[in-house]
Amino acid sequence: MPKLTAHDGSEKGARAAFEELQRQMREPWPDMDADLDACMGIMHSWFLRTGPLKLIEDLQMNGDSISCCLPEWQLDIRRHLARKYGEEAGDEIFQKTIFQLIPMEDAPQH
Repeated sequence: MPKLTAHDGSEKGARAAFEELQRQMREPWPDMDADLDACMGIMHSWFLRTGPLKLIEDLQMNGDSISCCLPEWQLDIRRHLARKYGEEAGDEIFQKTIFQLIPMEDAPQH
């Protein structure tokens, strides 16, 4: 599963670790196009029922920890991919799919 690697705590180290994570998330997987099409269909169906889709349903911050609740449309995508690939592989493909469908911009440089 793609993971943010440990770094030396420097801004340069953090950027390198983030760039490596982005590289891993961009790596194609077998059946990627079909998975993206299926997930777009799930998103479209939810949009027709609910209107604009939220990225996060709820966010909780407690000290140094952060947790969030995913909206149902993302859970539907996750369930679809888990049925196809199994739980562990489905979770990895879910993360990569969301990364593909929702482009991330680099944070502005200070």
